[in-house]
Amino acid sequence: MNQKIELLRRELEAALRASKRQAAPHSRGALKPNPKPPGRKASRAYGRRACRPIPPRVDEEFARPTPEHCPRCGGDVELERHETQYQEEIVRRTVVRRFEIAVGRCRRCGRRVQGRHPLQTFDAVGVGSVQLGPEALTLAAVLNKQMGLSLGHTLALCRADRWSRPHGPRTQSSRSSHQRHIRVPAGPRCPTTTMR
Repeated sequence: MNQKIELLRRELEAALRASKRQAAPHSRGALKPNPKPPGRKASRAYGRRACRPIPPRVDEEFARPTPEHCPRCGGDVELERHETQYQEEIVRRTVVRRFEIAVGRCRRCGRRVQGRHPLQTFDAVGVGSVQLGPEALTLAAVLNKQMGLSLGHTLALCRADRWSRPHGPRTQSSRSSHQRHIRVPAGPRCPTTTMR
């Protein structure tokens, strides 16, 4: 019994000492007597060499010749071969849509009636005729509600992306976002917000 108590006491002291060291959470105890050198191994022991796959399509092509003179010594450069490099870029482009809305009046009750396209986010015309599209509103709502970006930072991002009117419609959609169900996209495009 005394031996067990002594053993537990030693283990407790060792644990308390280890907790005071800076590397305590990452310590693995005793070191290996003959550890292997870190890093990749040379030749066949290196393992599988992998890189990102070549993109299936190319949208833009650029060719760049070699410099006429060596940047180090100034000597003439002789062409040996051509190498290929690919770059994948995210292009931010604001799409501006114009809707020609037919406005009429009911012959029975006299109420004003206007058409609406599925891509329209609001029915307002006149003063409120410039709106943000459904994908822009979805992105703003995801940044604000799901990613935790503040409303001020979301509006700053709208201005950085040159959205023409980030204030009115964006604030309205933020206030009513609790009533909206946002489907986070599985692909590269954001779907529109849908009402519950």
